[in-house]
Amino acid sequence: MHEQEQARRIAEDLWRPDGADAAAEGKPSRGHWRRLVLRIAAPLAAVIAVATGITGASTAYAAAEGPGVRLGGVFVGAYVTSTNGSNAFCAEPDGDNPTAEVPATRMTSLRGYLMQSTGHWVAPYANEQGLRMMNYVTATYGTLGAGDDWQNSQAAAVALSIWTIRGWEDGVVAGWVETIRGLAPVAVRSLADRFVSEAAGAVTARIVPPAEPSVTWSSEREAVVTVPVGYERFHAASGGRLVGNAPAGVAFANDGTTATLDPARAHTLSIESLPTLSSPRILPLELRAEWSQQLTRWPAELWGFQPGADASDQLLVVGGGGEVQSDAGVWTKTVAPSEPRAFEPIVTTQVAQARLSPGDAYLDRVTFGIAPGSAAWPSYWADGAWHPRAVRATGTLYGPLAERPEPAAQVPDDPAPPIVGTAVVEAEQGAGTYDVPLDVPEARAAGFYTWVWEVDGEDQPDVIQTGTPEAWHVAGAYRFQDGFGLAEETHLRPMEFTITTALRETELPPGEATEDVITVDPGPGGWLRADGEPAPVTFRATVTEVDGVPVRAPRAPDGATVRATERVTVSSADAPITVPVDVPLRRNGGVTVQVCVLAEDQTESVRELVVEGCDDWGVPEESARIVLPRVMTVAQRSGLVGQTIHDVASVRGRVPQQSSLGFTVYLQPEVGAVKMDAHWRPVLSRSGVPERWTATELAHLDAREKCLAQPVARTARVRIEGPGEVRSPDVVPRSAGTVRWVEDLAVEDPRDRSSVELHRGVCGAAQETTEVRRAESELASTGGATWGALAGSAALLLSGAGLVALASRAVRPRRSA
Repeated sequence: MHEQEQARRIAEDLWRPDGADAAAEGKPSRGHWRRLVLRIAAPLAAVIAVATGITGASTAYAAAEGPGVRLGGVFVGAYVTSTNGSNAFCAEPDGDNPTAEVPATRMTSLRGYLMQSTGHWVAPYANEQGLRMMNYVTATYGTLGAGDDWQNSQAAAVALSIWTIRGWEDGVVAGWVETIRGLAPVAVRSLADRFVSEAAGAVTARIVPPAEPSVTWSSEREAVVTVPVGYERFHAASGGRLVGNAPAGVAFANDGTTATLDPARAHTLSIESLPTLSSPRILPLELRAEWSQQLTRWPAELWGFQPGADASDQLLVVGGGGEVQSDAGVWTKTVAPSEPRAFEPIVTTQVAQARLSPGDAYLDRVTFGIAPGSAAWPSYWADGAWHPRAVRATGTLYGPLAERPEPAAQVPDDPAPPIVGTAVVEAEQGAGTYDVPLDVPEARAAGFYTWVWEVDGEDQPDVIQTGTPEAWHVAGAYRFQDGFGLAEETHLRPMEFTITTALRETELPPGEATEDVITVDPGPGGWLRADGEPAPVTFRATVTEVDGVPVRAPRAPDGATVRATERVTVSSADAPITVPVDVPLRRNGGVTVQVCVLAEDQTESVRELVVEGCDDWGVPEESARIVLPRVMTVAQRSGLVGQTIHDVASVRGRVPQQSSLGFTVYLQPEVGAVKMDAHWRPVLSRSGVPERWTATELAHLDAREKCLAQPVARTARVRIEGPGEVRSPDVVPRSAGTVRWVEDLAVEDPRDRSSVELHRGVCGAAQETTEVRRAESELASTGGATWGALAGSAALLLSGAGLVALASRAVRPRRSA
């Protein structure tokens, strides 16, 4: 490069005898065209030299090359000045390389110069905007040392930025710069573009006061302040404080009224007013926001290292730096809701118990809230805490009503419902639920009771009525009243029946029936209604069998046998209820009746209207015992073999329907006597010989067993219609001996026509004994004939009317098994 530069200068001197004078005048000389050839040839020679690798030794210039790069043989970067060793950058694209410089001077314009490659004259540069941008780029990014690649790239980008800016006023310069840019690495071009863009913004920047904050009210007490970028401090000057957590970039002071802000970002702050006990409904807030700004101004001035030896050498420049400017301001404003909403408290209620038990007081759960669109619940600040303002509500309880009331917006006035009483509650804790009791012991009648609640603006405590009526927290004209007959506000006292019952008869023969007469009393309030009519209430009468006298108790003992269940539905207590009751077909015991009113027996609309309950089990008036008829018998005292004998029964007391008497005849066994079967015939052995009773057999029998050991006849049953004497059918004895009569009383069960025995006589009673002997004529004629001899005779027993007949041809000795 050194050799080419020397050749160029020698040639230029030969062709430019008056060039110095012309150049000094700031215009082309007469040797311009001769020098143009050399100026075009020199860069071409340099490019060829770079391409072929032919370079010479570097000459030490007064301004040495610092960090940068070579692009097409052109050094693009910073020169290190000999004056103070600082970096400076070429301000004349395609100008001569610098060989010497004088101490830097402050410049507000750049001289014109002649481009080497084209001989194009570049006019002086006085564009104030461009000079300021050059100042910014060189001062901000030009102070770097040599060494690393990034420094070389940055220095090259600074040089390209200066050339680009100067080329904006000269197309030839711009074309040459674009050629050099095309040879630069992408990273260098990107940096240069960035520097130019930054410089354009920096030199046009100015201090602009930030936009005013905006206030949006979320309620009559709370607001959101949007603080734009640029503010450093916010303060709620009076009547308010900051609330919530400090957002990013914000620090709250301990007093809760001041916040330090990051001015580089916008902020959203929540504030609230701090009314006192006596404050009016609307309390204005005084707000203040402070800002300050600093801006670096970049003057249109450069430090230029003017070539000292040759006016054609490049001009080197570096930025003179910026000047800091400051400004500050305060935004203040008093704010309040422009259209404050009215506070409209309301109540909703839910009775604690919809269905009351006896003795329960009336208890309503009153929930205070606000109407849709209402202002928030008012409160005041005291002792470091918020306190809600108490709102008063009055409830009126109506009842008793015989039927569930129909919901209505207003309380009916024709007829007006009775009033139990009123209750007052103040919501001292603000919105929420409060239990409100109303205990009126005398109001315990069955029926429906419904609440109606009201909030009256004129009837409020002092914490609501602050100052003049216009400043009250609830308007004096405000009224709220909920509906009448609302299901959730209605109690029910169901009918609690007193049940009194009595059987018409408490002694009955087995199987006989009577009636239970039931009287019911619903208690105070009378009979309730359902679906517009007196409620049809079903009562259940349960008949339980008992073995003896029942012991009175609230309920039947476990395992008790239920004989029958009757359900009767009635709609008033005007007439008694009757249900049939019968006793079982058994010898003893009886029945007892218990009457209940049970929810499971009621229809859906009636079920809620009654309290489940029963009268006692085993009440004497509700119990009936089984009384058997008394039977006494007297048998015929004696009789003869072959003739009739009978028994006579005397029946006393009520006799069950379908009753009958039967008589069984037993022959007393004796040692050696022939055994008789149930038809009074001898029992024969296998060999045909009559069997006889032995002493051993009879010794093992007690008196009762011996009496019942040998039944010989059973009469037909005699139907009994009522008390009186009943004669048994006649029986014809076929052997002599002691005869025992045993009577039995039985009744037919209508369910299955089986026979149920109610009474049986005792075997062996003296009055139930008949002594049978042989007639003397029979003894004389037979001479003590044996049963074998009698077997062929024709002995008859009368039959009919219950008599047992034994035909001689039917009498066959019975063989024993």
